[in-house]
Amino acid sequence: SIVSQEIFIHSNLVEIIISDNASTDLTNIEVPLYVLRFPDKIKYFRNEEDLKDLNFEKCLSYAKGKFLKLNNDTLLHHSFSLLFLLSAILENIDEKHVLFFANQQLHNKPIFTDCNLDKFLELTGYISTWVGSFGIWKSDFHQIPEFNRYSKYQLVQFDNTLNQIATKGHFKVYSKIFGNTIGVRAKGGYDLITVFLDNTSYILEEYVSCGNLKNHSVINFKRKVIFE
Repeated sequence: SIVSQEIFIHSNLVEIIISDNASTDLTNIEVPLYVLRFPDKIKYFRNEEDLKDLNFEKCLSYAKGKFLKLNNDTLLHHSFSLLFLLSAILENIDEKHVLFFANQQLHNKPIFTDCNLDKFLELTGYISTWVGSFGIWKSDFHQIPEFNRYSKYQLVQFDNTLNQIATKGHFKVYSKIFGNTIGVRAKGGYDLITVFLDNTSYILEEYVSCGNLKNHSVINFKRKVIFE
């Protein structure tokens, strides 16, 4: 769904990095076929063991682009997705706002704010935890001292989104739908309640204690996770 898009085929604006986390499926057979087709645009690496969520930072560290974006394994791109994403990146390349790609029709236009984390959680709700929404400027990525500090909670992307906004004080939410989630029989490797309620609460409480977030915002966030 990515390599079939014209802008990928006919330009060098997009690079794909695959960090194979010691997969036991056919990843190591299928991916090299794509590398052969696009040797300058697709880079393939394989970990000797399953690094779990530590693999996010490792994958991003291989990238050369000015903006780095995660793509989770169930995200199927629409035919226009790269044009949309590139347009958003180029639009913000000077100011380097924190960019959040919700892939949910929350609003008609991109929402920019120089407000705080309370506004961000109000706008995005549980979508703030989605791997596919996460992106970061390469220059900012290299400035983060502990990217993996919450990897054991399986919410590396969530913590680093919050950290970027708390640090920069401004963000832009893009709600345009650019892909679909492929249905799977079961979520692998984590319990939904533990990760999306208990673990998010633990991380959010730190931002409350640091004064970056109000307690009522955390309560509202948990209420939405539970009831909506």
